[in-house]
Amino acid sequence: MNTENLIINCLGASNTQILIDNEGIKTKEINYPVLLGLRLRCTTRNYGKGGTNIAMQEGREDSYIERAPKMEHGADIIIVQGGGNDCSHCIPLGELDSTDPYTYCGALRSLIRLIKSDFPESKLIVSDSMRKKKDPDKRTDGLKHQDFHVAFVEVCRSEGIEPVNFHDDPALDPFNPESMPDGLHMSEKACKHRADVFAEYIRNL
Repeated sequence: MNTENLIINCLGASNTQILIDNEGIKTKEINYPVLLGLRLRCTTRNYGKGGTNIAMQEGREDSYIERAPKMEHGADIIIVQGGGNDCSHCIPLGELDSTDPYTYCGALRSLIRLIKSDFPESKLIVSDSMRKKKDPDKRTDGLKHQDFHVAFVEVCRSEGIEPVNFHDDPALDPFNPESMPDGLHMSEKACKHRADVFAEYIRNL
């Protein structure tokens, strides 16, 4: 596959927007979309925004589902990176078959359908989130990041998409400071790995 003329939109949260170095300093200048563009010699557009949910939330207007329609058209590929903010921000998990944008499952299903409908010219690639070092302690329902991960995979598969698996990737270990110095955000080494995985996946399309 000739990748040099590709345009890729990358939608996500902080791990799309930034990386973090071993000193704990975050930078937007280098991130996985930038590195992916270098790998494939193509154009990448970064639609990552730190701290955002897939689902809508009262008092906010920056969820994935609200930002997706604002992406520029003409992309050959759209990559959606799953995140852990919904679990941390106490978003309800919701029913697996829901389309309620204020629940995690409903928002994810609606997001997939929205992108397929509004961006028919684009191939949709979805990746699950990396593991997290800590589970949220504010949830009253006792749900953990693992519960959201399982739901993420099930919803994607029910919409005909097999997520690219980063959740079980040993190169993205939240307990390894070389991969994720703060247990949440990728280092440059981890971002390079993520870019390499996506580049190989795209070349094989």
